[in-house]
Amino acid sequence: GVISSIAKSKKATDAKKAEDILRRMSNVNGVRPDNVIFNQVMNIYGKKGTKGSAEQCERLLKRMEHLSAQGNRQVAPDVRTYNIILSAYANEKGPADAEKVLQRLEMHKNIKPNSITYTTCMDSYAKRGDAHNNLRILSLMEKTYENGNLQAKPTRRTYVSALNSLAKSGRGDAGARAEALVQTMEKMSQAGDSDLKPDTTVYNVLINCHKNSAARAEKVLYRMGKRDVVSYSSVINVYSKMGGVKAATR
Repeated sequence: GVISSIAKSKKATDAKKAEDILRRMSNVNGVRPDNVIFNQVMNIYGKKGTKGSAEQCERLLKRMEHLSAQGNRQVAPDVRTYNIILSAYANEKGPADAEKVLQRLEMHKNIKPNSITYTTCMDSYAKRGDAHNNLRILSLMEKTYENGNLQAKPTRRTYVSALNSLAKSGRGDAGARAEALVQTMEKMSQAGDSDLKPDTTVYNVLINCHKNSAARAEKVLYRMGKRDVVSYSSVINVYSKMGGVKAATR
């Protein structure tokens, strides 16, 4: 639709245009916008990351709640609504504010966080190289899943976020912690959870976690199944940074 087309634009003013269409829609007799339309408009604000974008998302959330209370159940906020708000805070303000949205959702009466909620929050910490808090959210996610929220099951994408946080952290134990995560994925995959089978992306990020050991990075290269250009260039990069010119060019 028109709002979907506007959503693909990168202009900051387009969020206002989309909301204007939503407002006009609401004034037409017999036309009741649902949460899909509201979420689309909210997402336009959220992905901008500009000042006030999270506040605009909160304003739309209140409007959705108001309309829902008046009897339009189709416009009731869902988990995607909150995921968009969480992403808006992550883009505009940072991980601490994004995590507050996660906490709101964990306490919500009717809506529960899903894997996207937790992974988006983890990504926000990963961008800053904050492996401590990224892994803390992962642990929280795993416990939530174990306690019965099946929508919060950690995915391969979740573990990639954790690995990225370790790769950017500069921690001395990044390689060891990353190996433990990948081994967990391998074990769960062998036990029948094929969705968690490590792929090329997982191993490429694992290589980046071994910045202090070119030998370990190279071992990952020959242990992984399918390799790509990034796989080889990542190992070469580790050798280059450690001064191993001969090994890097072999």
